[in-house]
Amino acid sequence: MNIKISNSVVKDVRRNWSNYYKSLSDYKKHPYKYLGKPKFPKYLRKGKRHSTELDTQTIKLKGNYLVYDKADLKVRISPYLQQALDDTKQSNDEWLDQLTRRQRIRTYWLKPIVGGVKLCVTYVVSQKKLDKYKGKDVPQRKAGIVVAGDPGVDNLMTLATNNWQVNPLIINGKGIKSVNHFYNKRKAKLQELATKYKQKGVIIHKKDGTTQVVYHTGRAYSRLTQWRNQKILSAIHKATDRIIAYAISCGAERIIIGRNKYWKQRSNMSKKNNQNFIGIPHYRVVQILTYKANRYGIEVVSQPESYTSQTSFLDNEKPCWNNGNSSRKKQGKSPINRRIKRGLFRSNEGYLINADVNGALQIMTKNKVFCDRSNSQQIIGCVLHPRKWSPHF
Repeated sequence: MNIKISNSVVKDVRRNWSNYYKSLSDYKKHPYKYLGKPKFPKYLRKGKRHSTELDTQTIKLKGNYLVYDKADLKVRISPYLQQALDDTKQSNDEWLDQLTRRQRIRTYWLKPIVGGVKLCVTYVVSQKKLDKYKGKDVPQRKAGIVVAGDPGVDNLMTLATNNWQVNPLIINGKGIKSVNHFYNKRKAKLQELATKYKQKGVIIHKKDGTTQVVYHTGRAYSRLTQWRNQKILSAIHKATDRIIAYAISCGAERIIIGRNKYWKQRSNMSKKNNQNFIGIPHYRVVQILTYKANRYGIEVVSQPESYTSQTSFLDNEKPCWNNGNSSRKKQGKSPINRRIKRGLFRSNEGYLINADVNGALQIMTKNKVFCDRSNSQQIIGCVLHPRKWSPHF
């Protein structure tokens, strides 16, 4: 093994233990910040491999290839990545050209996957805002115009804007839901076979004093998980590209995404709905959307979405506890049954609008965004007709 790689492994081990003790010390002072007591690092199971970092002297750029001679590693890269990594050529970007070679921080990681390794590259990108999107000029952003997104399951993201000339957009999430459904069924079958044939496993000691044997599912399970992760990541990239295009068409300067703290860990829906909801990586969607939107000067913020589905945007109700169903019960009033159907919400005046669009607009209201309701007929005509878009798998 290269001495620099072995030193990198030692640094990783030291960093993991150092972070463990820091987390443990902080947990004793502020336990409410954690979902559980931090656990100390453990050895990998036999046959497993750990990710390792390569420095710029170990792996080198030769033409349109990244080469590591000692490991006989040669990976072809895209022209865009080649331009980003090549220090000998001008980048035609004033912000990047003023950086020194040391400031252009980049790292290379070898990550083990089923059947091989994956080379991960991180590098510095320009902070100059892009003025073109897919070859077309980006229109100037309008002050006060925002886009709000309501995450969900069947509808991965429902987008609405206070630019009433643009209709809401629904990102279809049934494709991701279908991938997760197949993954869960196949995973359960592999676990059943592993238990049946008593494959080598590990013993788990539970808090109540009992023990449980969990059998290893082998390479088939790893390949299945890798297939599922790649499918979902591909769909997320396509969905976030569509969200960026929608925000640009609205002239938005900010994207507001509804998100509650611990909404995955403390989800108390039925078993089936919990499985569907928890299996969709909404936070990963927000992460990818954030770095893409920043390239165009669009800010992405998170907003708690409590009571946005129980209150009516068209009736100018504030999304707060006083207007929620729990408050009405404590006051001796019956809850307002506005959800006449899964996707329909009825206002006090009898207008039927898309329930997720109503939630997205209430998320916008909760973020204290000014929404001009003076032309109510224009708003009603907009929110009644959302468009639906599906990412291709």
